[in-house]
Amino acid sequence: MQIIEKGRGVCRVKIVRILLAMLAAAIMTVSAGLVIHCRDNLPVLAAEPAEASDLVPVFMDALCDGAFSQAESLLYGQPDLGMDKAADTLVGQMLWDAYGDSLDYKLMGDLYATSTGLAQNVKVIGIETASAMKNLGQRVEILLKQGVEEAESVSEIYDEGNSYKQSFVDKIMEEATRQALEEDVQYTYQILPVQLIYREGQWWISPDQALLNVICGSITG
Repeated sequence: MQIIEKGRGVCRVKIVRILLAMLAAAIMTVSAGLVIHCRDNLPVLAAEPAEASDLVPVFMDALCDGAFSQAESLLYGQPDLGMDKAADTLVGQMLWDAYGDSLDYKLMGDLYATSTGLAQNVKVIGIETASAMKNLGQRVEILLKQGVEEAESVSEIYDEGNSYKQSFVDKIMEEATRQALEEDVQYTYQILPVQLIYREGQWWISPDQALLNVICGSITG
């Protein structure tokens, strides 16, 4: 059973565009007169650019609060990832909403210099949507059987073509997903560097694949 999560199709299309922009940005070096020294093998900034110091927490706050337009506006190229569009299925919407509600983060240290700009490590925490879907098919089968047995009339279940009514299927899918999110879901986390680049006179979030996965609803570690 394939469940289409919110905005994932749009995300896949936009991922290519973002990665191309990142490739172009990687060719450039940021020359902002930043003095650095090494501590524990990480290049540490002697002075953080004021306009970059709060960019990562502002972006992560927007993402975790569901302010998707604001989050997208901080990404280089300001791509439309479709995060605020409705999902194609009820289950997809329920999974997306649960994922968004669970999403949280913690900053892991200060900004540090990279070969292309700056970065800040972030611990991202949220539910693993795959865990909620693991036993979803079995739950649907059990609930379908239960629904048929408890129905007062076949007209509540079957249409004129002797197939399940869509309203009946939707009710079963909603209940199965609700149970899965309450009983099967697991939390996961990943520590990833959020990259910043300086382009067009300002600092931007430059997402790599790991951050794009988080944006599109999957935390992989």
